[in-house]
Amino acid sequence: MECGLVTVCFFFLALRSLVAGDCDPLEEYECSNRKCVLNSQRNNSVNDCGDNSDEVANPCGAPMFSCRNDRCTLLDWVLDGNNDCIDASDEAKLIGTDCSKILDCCYCDEYVAFSECRQSVCQCITGYYSNLLGTECIRRELYSACVTKEDCSEAVSNSQCESGRCACDVGYKQSNNTCILRSIGDECHADADCSAVHYTVCVNSSCQCRRSLFDDVTSVNSSSASPASSLTIQTINNLLDKERLLGRDFNISEHDSAILSNETGGEHQIAKLSAELLEMLEGHLVDVCPCAVVGDRCLVDEDCVGLNGSRCREGNCSCEVGRVASTSGNRCRHGRIGDRCVTNDDCIHGDAKNSICNMKGRCQCEEGFKEVPKTGTCEADEISVMVVGMIVLITVLVIVDCLLAVYLLMRYVIPERHFHRSKFSDKNGRRKLNGSNNPTFDS
Repeated sequence: MECGLVTVCFFFLALRSLVAGDCDPLEEYECSNRKCVLNSQRNNSVNDCGDNSDEVANPCGAPMFSCRNDRCTLLDWVLDGNNDCIDASDEAKLIGTDCSKILDCCYCDEYVAFSECRQSVCQCITGYYSNLLGTECIRRELYSACVTKEDCSEAVSNSQCESGRCACDVGYKQSNNTCILRSIGDECHADADCSAVHYTVCVNSSCQCRRSLFDDVTSVNSSSASPASSLTIQTINNLLDKERLLGRDFNISEHDSAILSNETGGEHQIAKLSAELLEMLEGHLVDVCPCAVVGDRCLVDEDCVGLNGSRCREGNCSCEVGRVASTSGNRCRHGRIGDRCVTNDDCIHGDAKNSICNMKGRCQCEEGFKEVPKTGTCEADEISVMVVGMIVLITVLVIVDCLLAVYLLMRYVIPERHFHRSKFSDKNGRRKLNGSNNPTFDS
């Protein structure tokens, strides 16, 4: 009797599982294919059941696929590249879905924005990552997980993937979710942090000009001093020139222009500059560290604009041909006699015209010229000029005499000899003879 009761109970439970499934009615939803999914997974845009019955109000019976428009289609037709549901819900894509059979419709980005079919699988485009459900591609931010530099740089300009997280490039700092150039006075930990502004170093955890024309004023935030206390007229002009080369021009009043035109003006002249110009200097030019001396590192010629007559060569500010560094190294002066040289161009393109580069690598005056000690230039040597003049004169006289001799020879001597030969010779050039074997002479 007990054995029969157990058999009946087992049969009843088996029948119940076939009819009602094994889903927990309080926590789970039973799919049309009898699969159980959590109630929280219903209507989340993910086909968790496999037959899409968890995403529609009126699901189709097994073994059919439930379209979102209440149509039913075969499961074998799902993701086959054909729009069988008419609303294309049978071709719906998620991140990670196979997309190798895409024909004329139903591309990855039609279902998930910022996605694409890559390597036959729907994936987020570079700079985005998928949420856990694969239903959304989220733009990466600073500190987002990453694998490659492009994962970050495509989402946040001037960023990189560092230790598996997006971070600002060297020389940049975070500002909300962007990376901006560090400025003079910004916090730093190493010189590389300040590399976005040329010629800066990290001093006391602050980016400062390595050797700036602003000796005491490197940042408005780090110094209360006024730029006028350490600037010179020449410094201001150099920095304004650099700003113009960088494409940032400023309107200078006639009053300020007149003051800046006199580069020998001292502090009393700078004090006369308008408050607007000084404010501009504080707001803009303090973030520029121009080259201080010849040999400083550079990227482009504009980096060397503070040095008159210099250019950027092989990563360093170098004097142009015909110029040499001044004693202080803060400008390139015109070459003079005695300066070092490599080729003649190094001499003749400077102030020392009529000069050459000698075997010792020094500029010297050409032959016929002598050095002017005070200026380091070459001037014509008067004695040499006289000697050269005499040589030229004698040469001319010799040539004239030669030409005159040739003329006289051609005019008189050669014709006369030709006359005598024709008179005493026959047509074959033999002498004419009489009976006594003597030449015949006409009376």
